[in-house]
Amino acid sequence: MLFINPMWDNESQRIGKQKCTPLGYRLHKIFIYALAGLLFGLAGMMQLSRLTQGDPSGANGLELDIIAAVVIGGASLNGGVGSIPGALIGALIMAVLRNGTSQMGWPTYVQQIIIGLVIIMAVGLDKLRQKTR
Repeated sequence: MLFINPMWDNESQRIGKQKCTPLGYRLHKIFIYALAGLLFGLAGMMQLSRLTQGDPSGANGLELDIIAAVVIGGASLNGGVGSIPGALIGALIMAVLRNGTSQMGWPTYVQQIIIGLVIIMAVGLDKLRQKTR
């Protein structure tokens, strides 16, 4: 809900772009990290309620999918650009891609190759978009 406020969103993206912010760089950055920690803890509690056990390795192997979802959603690997709706759309696209390839019976290595190609295309489009600015 904090990112609905345009001023807060702009300040947070300036930190990602490594530019100075009028609200105080250090205080804002500490608050962002504290908020991220709170949300990570909430996600852990949700996983605990679903699986009835704590498992720190519950998401091993999903790093590639997560990076792909964020990049597909429009976030730049250089930082400072991106949105929450874009990340959600990217996650939806990745879920459809992963489930579709699984239901077609393709081996895991083929799925990883496809996801890698999708990341390469998304990064290429991001670089092209940055050149036109």
